Amino acid sequence: MNKEAIQRVSEAIAGRIDAALNAALRSPLPVKRVIVAPPTKDHLEVMQVVLFPYRLAVNTALRNTERVLPPSGPHGTPVVFNDALPLDVFYLITVGTTHTDDLESQLWLGTVMQALQQNPTLSGAAVDGDTVRISLEPAVLDEMSRVWAMFPDADYRTSVIYVASPVWIDPLSEDVAHPVIDQQSRFGQADGASLQ
Repeated sequence: MNKEAIQRVSEAIAGRIDAALNAALRSPLPVKRVIVAPPTKDHLEVMQVVLFPYRLAVNTALRNTERVLPPSGPHGTPVVFNDALPLDVFYLITVGTTHTDDLESQLWLGTVMQALQQNPTLSGAAVDGDTVRISLEPAVLDEMSRVWAMFPDADYRTSVIYVASPVWIDPLSEDVAHPVIDQQSRFGQADGASLQ
């Protein structure tokens, strides 16, 4: 993906959550129920779910690997990125306060978690042909307190943290791997005599 990678992954997750909430609430028309934004008081009051990418980290397992994209067609060549940046994007998912009591908001959060657990992989055109896995991240109380401390005007709401990985940000230049046209195998000793 390019510089839009984080945005595209966020929109794909929000779309999946919107679809799950609309289905659970039997909405005859698709309604936008998720906002990708910080959990401020204003956002919590107008949306059912707030999805906030609060932390980015380099994926250390993929950091020094080359990224090879398959050919775009039957006669194309693979594209290789030697300096692509693999990220783990951490999302805070919390429920809003719009027209609900706490029990109903727990139902919304359960619906979100069920949808992400049932189908934890993003792929296809929405994420530019990549495959991104979404998984629940254990969060200790200290980390959750630090996240919510960034928003002093918002009251704490029951929240979970998910991580999307890997989210690739590709460099502007790419290396094109040329197809193998001729393969010569030589064997024998190379001591001045011709190889047979």
